[in-house]
Amino acid sequence: FGDNDVDNDWVPFDEPPLGIPSVSDCSTSAYATSYSEDKNIELQQSTTLSTDSNKVKKPDVQNDASPAVILDELPLPRMFNPGKIVHIYTHRGGYKAAFVPRSFRELRRISLAGNMLADHMSVSYYEGLLEVRSVRMAKEKLPPWMGFGDSVVCSCCASRFTWNSTSDSKAQEARDKYNCRACGDLVCDPCSRNKKALPRFGIDVSVRVCDRCYHDMGGLNTGEDINLPI
Repeated sequence: FGDNDVDNDWVPFDEPPLGIPSVSDCSTSAYATSYSEDKNIELQQSTTLSTDSNKVKKPDVQNDASPAVILDELPLPRMFNPGKIVHIYTHRGGYKAAFVPRSFRELRRISLAGNMLADHMSVSYYEGLLEVRSVRMAKEKLPPWMGFGDSVVCSCCASRFTWNSTSDSKAQEARDKYNCRACGDLVCDPCSRNKKALPRFGIDVSVRVCDRCYHDMGGLNTGEDINLPI
């Protein structure tokens, strides 16, 4: 018998393979022919047995299913940013930077914000570092900002911050409060729609200022007012 006959001699996995005599054990060709016919009969019987066994009803898996096993949560390895880390942050309306350790708390969490993706682009890093350098080389320090809880009325019009809104809730009041980049006082939305650059503070782009600072800096005479949309 050749190698092909041996490979095709399939038997069930729980039964030992049938012994196949070598050609030298076959004294006559008649014996070899008889063995081949007997072998075909055994293969047919084995195939019939295998087909019948598949028709046996399988036990219900759902009834015999074991209860679910809850595995303990594996502790995740602590991962850190490699190399030196420069943290760019906002302070009094201007960008500042500082070296921070790799275990800095602000780097261990993700704060969801509308500009979280735009702030982490290469151009944002570059522009932020340029403003950091400009603020450090400025002639004047950034003015201190008034806290959101320090005043309930606008510093310009002396009205409540929500006077121009349809809601008077605490959340709406917080949304209608703005710090003027020039003086740091709290103002309402209608009184802080003008924008102007503040080179003395190292801010070379137009930023939001209150109407009082805008007029004191001669915004109407220079024509640099850029009104925000209502």
